[in-house]
Amino acid sequence: MVEQLELNLEDEAAALNAAWEQVLGELRPHVKAATFEAVLKGLRALSQAGDVLRIAAPHMLMKQMVERSHLPALAEAATVVFGRPLRIEVVVDKNAASRPAPASQGKTEETPPPPTDNLVTGSLPLNARYVFDEFVIGSSNRLAYAGAMAVAESPGGDYNPLFLYGGVGLGKTHLMQAIGHELRRTHPGKKVLYLSGESFTVQYVTALQQRRMEEFRRRTRGADVLLIDDIQFIADKESTEEEFFHTFNSLYQTDRQIVIASDRSPRDLHTSSDRMRSRFESGLMADIKGPDLETRMAILQKKALAESAAIPTDVLVYMAELIHSNIRVLEGALIKLLAYASISNQPITREMADQVLGHYFRQSSDAGPVDAETIIRKVGDYYGVQVAQIKGKRRDKALVTARQVAMHLVREMTSASLPEIGRVFGGKDHTTVIHACTKIKAGLKEDPQLGLAVRELMESFQQEE
Repeated sequence: MVEQLELNLEDEAAALNAAWEQVLGELRPHVKAATFEAVLKGLRALSQAGDVLRIAAPHMLMKQMVERSHLPALAEAATVVFGRPLRIEVVVDKNAASRPAPASQGKTEETPPPPTDNLVTGSLPLNARYVFDEFVIGSSNRLAYAGAMAVAESPGGDYNPLFLYGGVGLGKTHLMQAIGHELRRTHPGKKVLYLSGESFTVQYVTALQQRRMEEFRRRTRGADVLLIDDIQFIADKESTEEEFFHTFNSLYQTDRQIVIASDRSPRDLHTSSDRMRSRFESGLMADIKGPDLETRMAILQKKALAESAAIPTDVLVYMAELIHSNIRVLEGALIKLLAYASISNQPITREMADQVLGHYFRQSSDAGPVDAETIIRKVGDYYGVQVAQIKGKRRDKALVTARQVAMHLVREMTSASLPEIGRVFGGKDHTTVIHACTKIKAGLKEDPQLGLAVRELMESFQQEE
């Protein structure tokens, strides 16, 4: 096949690009769409000589992900295209991501681009992994799953509003976004708006400042389906809550669907009035609890399958019994174990799992709650700055990064409200905290170094006696 390409294409680089496009085409049906878009699509072929095909990743993190999880599949696809066994060599080339993709890539009829016309401007992006097929159903989340499916099938019907509540990392956001994905697929005419409580607040405050409230209300109250995640961020701000109340009423009275997620039940929300709470309680309220043992095992098996990893049953049982906190921690533990096995080039066994995870999670389960001052001190130590500087007003780049990371971690790891966090950081306004958290969340998707720093800091808190 390559010989034919070389005959038809005088430019050697064009021939290699065409062959690489075929490799990706061979690989696409065998990996998850999110993995293909986030990792494999960003790779580029550099050269092919002898039995070595050199490909470029745009940064070290992607190189490590490819080497850990995708080399065998890439080699197999390359063998099909080039007609002989090839060894894949991955290098880092920061210019790889900026190079133009092959002209026909992403335009095949088998993989049409996702619809975007009915996702309202200003919506947060939907994660491609958060679909119903990827959600593991168990006794702890069955009602929430059934309610979400019913809403996706018949928006504005019997379960309006749908209120999902439960602790961090239990699947609320997954179900919210799954509804969004399903509605975009089956109801392309419906306008879907997906926001977090933070983003609703930021957009509202910005509209007030810029005198664009009419545009803001046209967008929020013009949606056919409104998905609001982390509503608790709105509940302690009187002006924002008042605006949301009227948005809620406008949609509800015209039979448009509202889905809300929170880390606590409507009765436990610190709202400024009972009328907001009564609106939330008027539809279906579904509690999501921590997964039981069988569900935790099913989650691990599904995640291992997605990573193309074979995990012995006794290891899955050990991990499911060891980790009870939430799904994100469970999946993170599996990734950590797979990474250790890859780096050490050893088979995964129960003994390895105990060595890598046992001490870590036993300490985590025994540790008390982390407070804001501890987080600020740890972040200061990590970045080499003083606590007083983090709480101060200086705007040096290193200080701003440390301050924003600390605010993000306090928001994620404590129950402190936005005003409370602002007070801890030297009396800053809650909008400053919102900006910091939004900035870090966006940066985690784009900056591998920032992601590594946040992960290492979170691990250090969990390991602390």
